[in-house]
Amino acid sequence: MDLTDGIFWAARPPHQLGGYVAFDLSAVDRLLPVRAIAEDPILNGGEYQRYLAAQAGLEAGWAALKKGQSARALECADQAEKDNPGFYRNAWLRAESLLALGRRAEALAACDVALAGHPALGGERAKIEKLRQRPATTGSV
Repeated sequence: MDLTDGIFWAARPPHQLGGYVAFDLSAVDRLLPVRAIAEDPILNGGEYQRYLAAQAGLEAGWAALKKGQSARALECADQAEKDNPGFYRNAWLRAESLLALGRRAEALAACDVALAGHPALGGERAKIEKLRQRPATTGSV
């Protein structure tokens, strides 16, 4: 945070995609409307709602996978990919689901897609790489 110019910006709730309000630090109760920053355009075009839907789909998919519902998890992964294309976690869930369904070749391809998406955390990358070494299982639905 750089307050050199005596201005502080605060994000409007509920997240940091909303507009930012500027405050004069020499008189904190004084807003500076001409210095305000508009909300991110992602909020208006439905893109943020699709992102939220994808996140919910991923959560549902991982829950389904834990219950042994691999086919349902795969459906969730595919829907998440439609809602938020190219996100590595979509491909990761897809890989886990395919492997559980015994579809190893497709699972390995999904692992490659997930790794190409540059997982944010080293631990995630390691889990995806380890997934490539796991044998396929069958019998999950």
